[in-house]
Amino acid sequence: MMEGVYYFGDYLRWNLGQPNPNVAGALVALLLAWLIPWQLGLRAGTWRKKVIHAGVSLAAFALWFVLLKTYSRRAFVAVFLSQGVCFLALFLSGRQTRLIVLRRFLVSLLIVAALCVATGFFARIAPAHLQNDGSVSARLTLWQGALALTADRPLSGWGAGRSGQAYMDWYQSLDDTRRYAGTVNSYLHMASERGLPVLAMALAAGFSFLFLGHHTVRTLAARKQSGGKPADTLCFYLVGAAMNSLGVFLVLNFFSTLWVFPVLWYGAGVALLVIALAALRLAFVGRGDFNLFKKAFLRGTTLSVFACLLVFAAGVFTGRGSALRYKDDCVVLGRGDQKIGVLCDKGVLGALPGKSVRALAREKTFAHSQWIVPYPLVQMPEHHFENCQKLIVAGVAVRALTQESVRGKTLYLLNPIGRPDLSVFKHAEKVILILGAIDELRQHPYWLNAAATNHWPVHTLPNYGQDLSCGDLEDIPSLLADE
Repeated sequence: MMEGVYYFGDYLRWNLGQPNPNVAGALVALLLAWLIPWQLGLRAGTWRKKVIHAGVSLAAFALWFVLLKTYSRRAFVAVFLSQGVCFLALFLSGRQTRLIVLRRFLVSLLIVAALCVATGFFARIAPAHLQNDGSVSARLTLWQGALALTADRPLSGWGAGRSGQAYMDWYQSLDDTRRYAGTVNSYLHMASERGLPVLAMALAAGFSFLFLGHHTVRTLAARKQSGGKPADTLCFYLVGAAMNSLGVFLVLNFFSTLWVFPVLWYGAGVALLVIALAALRLAFVGRGDFNLFKKAFLRGTTLSVFACLLVFAAGVFTGRGSALRYKDDCVVLGRGDQKIGVLCDKGVLGALPGKSVRALAREKTFAHSQWIVPYPLVQMPEHHFENCQKLIVAGVAVRALTQESVRGKTLYLLNPIGRPDLSVFKHAEKVILILGAIDELRQHPYWLNAAATNHWPVHTLPNYGQDLSCGDLEDIPSLLADE
């Protein structure tokens, strides 16, 4: 993957050879998280320890500088939160070192604040900038849609790689033209695409390791205070650093779908390995007591289930005013008596066919209509269309029609593709042909001939080609209205 060039104002954002500055910032954040516990908590009694602590602090501030030069807000927030958590943990764990930890924490804050000003990063997080930053409001809106998507299909999700498309089709504002490949949040991405059970398993793994590390650190801290072995002290800081790095990884994925970048998993993998090895060492030293693994797993699983229930409840609350629901592999819009089935084709209804259908559904003509759209597959689920009075078929989807699916229905064929199968259309109550004025695919002669032979009404839309969505379908509602 080639490295791009990104700017924040006049400042060049460092990529460090990664696909974009946000990935670079995340990578630096994972490295910096390993140093913070040592920087804040390492005792510096002898000159040798003072030299080590000075080296760790210089390395930490150097990484802070590099992180700020990526101008990645999510990396800054993740490390800033981790530093606060480390400070509280170290401050509360030892009475004798509280003043030292507090002094180091305050000095670190002052130096980081100075670096923010020197690098220009402060302008990136200034309230005035955040208030006018469209990416922040757009992300919040996207997350609301992702929550609603998750509540619509909580068990199976919308399919891998389809969260961005589904959001734009069914929840994005009709006048919003921004494109999304995902939900810009790893947890909502996983929930909306693969379902809440998969999210629960992923969260259970992460939470279980955090609980396992917490139990290990507490045990090692007690040994360290009672004059434990040097190996216990080393293990204490290693596990604390690993937990800190894992926590940063989890926070980073809240603000983006960074889990799709393999380079970041190396840092998370090392953290998981360190926590597991330290817990195994503690279990063997404790004469084979492996209950800590069981307790960590149960607590992690319980917390993950609770988190998934919160996500589902938030999705239900977010989508409570929506007239959209998902039922039997179909999106259902509206709650009226008149049922209209739609078979979509992106070549006719645009790259976002769901958005085109919603544009039609909002017209006053269809205020009391219910739209049934198979999604994401273009197929003919006949049992879904049994009670439909009208059936709109776009482009190549006409090939999915069967005799039973069209029986007794009024068909609206929008720029159909292929040769007409008259043995199917003769079972329809009425067939109406709607064509763009420009025959881009040279399909019109076949269908115009069939229309002339079978006396189908034909409507030509001026200034349209194969894609009928380019004019917001403004000419079509009147053709679909009841006479």
